[in-house]
Amino acid sequence: MVRDEKLLSKLRLHQLDELFVQQHVVRRFQLNHADEFNTLQSLRKELEDCLRNLSPDHPDHLLLSWQLRTSQLAQCINHFDTKANLRLIATGERDAAYQNFLEDLDAGGSGDLHLLPLISRVLATDDDACSALFEILLKHAKPVLAIVEQLNFLDYYSPLAMTSLASGASIYESYIKAKVRTQSLSPSSGNQAIIFPEGSWLLDVEAAMDDDLYPLIFTYCYRRNKPSKNIRIFGGGQHDVTVNGEAIDNCLIFCVPTDQTPDRIDESLRYFRDVLAVELSSNFFYTSDKDAPSFQASRFMTEFSCASLLMENWDQVQKNIVSLWAWDLVNINESRAKKSRVIDVPGDIAKEMQSLKNGFEHDFEIYTERTIKHFYEEVTLSIGSINAKRQSSLRQLDRFVTGDEIILGKRNNP
Repeated sequence: MVRDEKLLSKLRLHQLDELFVQQHVVRRFQLNHADEFNTLQSLRKELEDCLRNLSPDHPDHLLLSWQLRTSQLAQCINHFDTKANLRLIATGERDAAYQNFLEDLDAGGSGDLHLLPLISRVLATDDDACSALFEILLKHAKPVLAIVEQLNFLDYYSPLAMTSLASGASIYESYIKAKVRTQSLSPSSGNQAIIFPEGSWLLDVEAAMDDDLYPLIFTYCYRRNKPSKNIRIFGGGQHDVTVNGEAIDNCLIFCVPTDQTPDRIDESLRYFRDVLAVELSSNFFYTSDKDAPSFQASRFMTEFSCASLLMENWDQVQKNIVSLWAWDLVNINESRAKKSRVIDVPGDIAKEMQSLKNGFEHDFEIYTERTIKHFYEEVTLSIGSINAKRQSSLRQLDRFVTGDEIILGKRNNP
């Protein structure tokens, strides 16, 4: 693999690692705080239902319909990602809160580069639509504020991320279909699916319209929130930036305050480095940077590179998917009543993997029941339960996400 492909491979693998970390976190949220998880899910479902009525699918542009509605959902639910917005709505300052909501929609959303460049601003011109969506936010503001005050998950991930739980079974099926090329690649995928087949499931059109996977395909919701309270990043297709009346295009701007002490600047630089890598990749500069070796060798690109937690190489992708699959069978929905059958889960998964292998006539690896059991035990320790002792593997996830000794869960948790 040539040097520029190695750089792109490292970036794509890191993005997948971020995705699986987020899936661990959202599962801990659902397992240990089911009522709060369901509260956020209820908010999301009402917004999705409303947007589906406002933006019906167009058969000739089905992928675009999903992408448009996903960006609209992200704009609406992530309005609560800015805590000032949430408190303004929750305290009943309706007129000011509604005006703030309209301005946020018109600006393209609250987050810093959590979404793809395609941001829908159509809603800001539709008074009835805006009013209907705001009523949903108003209805749920106080319960969501209670979650923010009691739990710290929304300090590190957006509301969209904390409602985006993709089932391990759905991921695995898309993963296998993509590897055997039974699905259509998205127009923007280029040759990445060929170069990195273990990650090609994130580039498939069918996966992009899967009820479990679409937020992960269309947005960067699996990325952690920016680590600083007072350092911001502008540009990258999310913001129109002008300086002295001159438009600043195709740039990222790292905005550091000078009237107060910058907060967690090293973590912010790591975040900025990661965002820059994504932007360069999106503009195909990661595949044409042979004339810039000094940039790739710079301390900024090496010392500020974000570490991975779950995956060091592409061979570990299937392992992480199967781990989530096993955990889901034991812990989610109907399977909660079948915990006595934990011992059967590895066998069930091995049989399903073999069935898929036979059906697709493809020579992908089938894990033994013993291996799947080991994967399940590892992922269970990482996701963690409030009833479990604080194992070192549990704390690894906490430290990775928070950058501190803070435990993901209740605030001031010892």
